[in-house]
Amino acid sequence: MSEDFILYNDTLEFEGFQNFQHFMDENMSILGHYILENKNSKIIVPDIIGSKGTKYYNSATKEILRVLGLQEKVTIVNSCERNNKYRESTWKWTPAKSIFYNKLRDNLPSFDTGPKKVYIKRTHGNLESGDIGGHSTPVRRIVNEDEFCEVLISKGFEIFDFHDKSFEYKKSILQNAEEVIMQTGATAINLFLCEKAVSVTLLTNDVFRMGGYFFNFLPNKHITRELCFESLDKDKFTDNLGLPNGVDNCNFNVVINKVFPRVACMFPNH
Repeated sequence: MSEDFILYNDTLEFEGFQNFQHFMDENMSILGHYILENKNSKIIVPDIIGSKGTKYYNSATKEILRVLGLQEKVTIVNSCERNNKYRESTWKWTPAKSIFYNKLRDNLPSFDTGPKKVYIKRTHGNLESGDIGGHSTPVRRIVNEDEFCEVLISKGFEIFDFHDKSFEYKKSILQNAEEVIMQTGATAINLFLCEKAVSVTLLTNDVFRMGGYFFNFLPNKHITRELCFESLDKDKFTDNLGLPNGVDNCNFNVVINKVFPRVACMFPNH
């Protein structure tokens, strides 16, 4: 077992929800080392993790291993202990992580055309449904998103939802995009698929600030910003562990005139 590469996820064990960002956070350095060292050993994946019995070998896990071409190396087990030999800090960018993302991106087809101005909705973030769960209602939601989308469309943006979409689909949207706006959250990890974007804006409440982390995934230099807006109804939310005062999960309103002046200055012809 010591030569095997074990994929695991602490988020599942303690919080009981899973999406592909959590899988990547925990395992991209492990899979990067696997690719770098051209391993022929098994990749061990537990079927269930944690006291809540959360499904781990799910659509998110399968999708990543499919694109990497590693599904045939996988052995499913009922349970196992994690092996920290190849695990690296979530917040530190390392060569193994770069190898993982380069391999994931390069294994996908290239697209010569695609939308130039992209807004990605976060309609399924932290919903209690199947593979992605943890909350019975959406959290970190843009309350005035319908109004915001109307303004986006008037400015030439196209609206997309990446929930349950393949990496091929997501790359077809992001590869040629020049302006990208999305919420801070798991779907922002798809920024590694951007190649031409010169403006990337993440939207969040005034507590859940992780733009500095997600901007690591951009493959080239871009003009980036994370815009934070006042959290709403702080007393109604719990955090990801079910504890009170989970203000990082609060919904918020986008102040629209805070989003677009900079875009207008950067792109005066748009």
